Amino acid sequence: WYTSSIMTAKKTRKSNRKTQEPVSLASRIRSLPKTVRAHPKKAALIASVPLLALLLFVVFLVMISRAPRIGIAFYRVPESLKNAIIAEAEKAPLAKKPGFRIIPLEDDKSLTSQLNKNRKIALLFTEDGYAAERLAPISRVTLNEDRRLMPSAMRSSGTSLFPQGKDISSYALPILIDHLELIYHKKTFEQITPPEVFSEIESRAQQIKENKGFLWALSCAGGNDEDLLAFVGAVYLSQHGDQDYRLFVEALRGNPVLTDLLATTKLKETLTLLTEWKDKMILHPEWYNFTRQDIEDFMWMQRAPMAVISLSHHRAIANSTLQNYDSTTFPTHSDNPDRLIIAPVYVGLRPNPRLDDVVSTDFLRSLITNNVQERLASHTGFSPVNSTAQTRDKQASDLRLWAARSRRPVPNPFTASLDNPFHRTQLAKALREYLSVRGTGY
Repeated sequence: WYTSSIMTAKKTRKSNRKTQEPVSLASRIRSLPKTVRAHPKKAALIASVPLLALLLFVVFLVMISRAPRIGIAFYRVPESLKNAIIAEAEKAPLAKKPGFRIIPLEDDKSLTSQLNKNRKIALLFTEDGYAAERLAPISRVTLNEDRRLMPSAMRSSGTSLFPQGKDISSYALPILIDHLELIYHKKTFEQITPPEVFSEIESRAQQIKENKGFLWALSCAGGNDEDLLAFVGAVYLSQHGDQDYRLFVEALRGNPVLTDLLATTKLKETLTLLTEWKDKMILHPEWYNFTRQDIEDFMWMQRAPMAVISLSHHRAIANSTLQNYDSTTFPTHSDNPDRLIIAPVYVGLRPNPRLDDVVSTDFLRSLITNNVQERLASHTGFSPVNSTAQTRDKQASDLRLWAARSRRPVPNPFTASLDNPFHRTQLAKALREYLSVRGTGY
């Protein structure tokens, strides 16, 4: 009886379903308010789905229609130059559309490895040298028409230091020039002509010591790695000439180990000369440990007859100190204008050609126009590469003239050959140790 009753109930429900009238669309619409009142949360969730989909679709359209901001990076450049270029970017059309952003890089790490990890850098500003030259396969910045604004010697900056055959393709555009200068005390040199060629440094130093009562004649902030490498490199070029500069750079690129360089290049002769100058009190006995502040203090006391400093360091010295000094280019091996000159050039590159070409290139080109060059030079104190741009003062004007008269401005050989800051630091440490022990044990 129980089983029979269950089976009868099932058949009845099934029969009712078959005979049930279908609900019309109009009935469903009329019952919708009642359903919403009965299930408000479910109704709100269902209604939000199409709205959310529409919102996501609008966001997607905005993202694909908006160009990404131009990524700008700086590597091993003075803060004044960085600030000046950012100020120009804020005035340029790219500041409004598509905009720009600064992508930080670490100066104590390899440039190449950092660029490999960051593919969003459209413009890079750095010192021309091996680190920049290694980007030549991917950074093409020809702009030959713009280069005509520069002296002919400057146009080679941003191209291979040692081009093979007719391969003179450019990877960077020159922006500003720095310099390694010989600064000298005006009163001390009233009756003495500053050295014009390298061979005159020693004779002028002896005159100063004998006639002016100085204990030593020449100094350099050798405790600063960059100043030490720049000075040693400049002496190497002036002592041995352009061809040996090239051979030294090639040797450094192959093996930046001091003991090997002493055996395969003329570096030992240069370090021997610097040791002799120290023994003769031409160079201050502790020059390789001096800081830039030490140099400034001696200049302030007017006890620095001559010093080798960069133009960028020159700009950081108080005017009250500088009024007693004048400067000239560091003497080279010859007074023949057709020679290399140590003058670091800051350049702009495009390290990722897949990023926006037109906007970033237009901004780069704007940096060497007359008005912008004058603003950059005024803000940084460097020399403009534009031939007709006004310079800040005599030092910047003289530098552009010296660079224009040369075969081409070049970085110091260590910048021209070492792209890894670690190797530069290690080599500077080894040079300082060699000089402190007078080469004993090497």
